[in-house]
Amino acid sequence: MEDGMEIDIPDFLACRMEASSNNSLVGKFCGNRPDIDVVGRWMGGRWNLGGKVEVVSILNNFFLFYLSNSDDCSKTLLDSPWFMGHNGLVLNQWAPRFNPLKEDTSKFLVWVQLPYLPLEFSDEEIF
Repeated sequence: MEDGMEIDIPDFLACRMEASSNNSLVGKFCGNRPDIDVVGRWMGGRWNLGGKVEVVSILNNFFLFYLSNSDDCSKTLLDSPWFMGHNGLVLNQWAPRFNPLKEDTSKFLVWVQLPYLPLEFSDEEIF
């Protein structure tokens, strides 16, 4: 640069800046953290996206998924839960001020289907 200084932006900060669009998701696998290459191949075979997706490994075993269009982003969230083997992927819309070091992943919602549940246990007051 001629009239200023040049600043290198660290990769994690550049990812945060790029993720500021509505087409970004952040996720963490329960259990063992898979390698980023494995995650990329797994996504390609499961998510059935119309556009492109980039995956970036960020702090605290989180992954940032940058999708090229909002339809793919919505579809990916709506089609969840996602599992790689026995490891579930906790997936959320990326939000400004997301801090992977402060994000609590010890609790999360799950959907449980109980086929053949006896009728007496299907009362809303029980749950």
